[in-house]
Amino acid sequence: MSWLIRRLLSKSRQLVGTDLSGNQYFEVIGGPDRRSKRIVETGGKNSDYMPGSIPVEWEAWLRGKRLDPPTLEELMEREQRAQLLARKVTELQEKEAQMMLHKPEVGHASTAAYDKMDGKDQMSTGNEFQPASWKPK
Repeated sequence: MSWLIRRLLSKSRQLVGTDLSGNQYFEVIGGPDRRSKRIVETGGKNSDYMPGSIPVEWEAWLRGKRLDPPTLEELMEREQRAQLLARKVTELQEKEAQMMLHKPEVGHASTAAYDKMDGKDQMSTGNEFQPASWKPK
């Protein structure tokens, strides 16, 4: 409902651009004593804001961190970098999983090799320990 009121009251707003998700970005020109506002209307059926639904470049423009709105080329380049990163992460996880399959566990208590140690090498005071036998000097 607030978007309808905003749309009816703001006669001097200009469409600045759209992103790949269909969100539209506007600049409402302020008067001589008011500064301009930057707003977004989310696209799609679900018009509620969801965190992460606005690209970083447009977020910076909305907050006034950048003067010029982002271009479509910038948005597409960031999307390609994100896809490349996701692909590299998947490859790394697969490689790590393969390494874990071939890596023998040596010296860990749950392995069978741990139980096969000779009794000579094991030093345990479990049978000899007396609770009050140790006294500090």
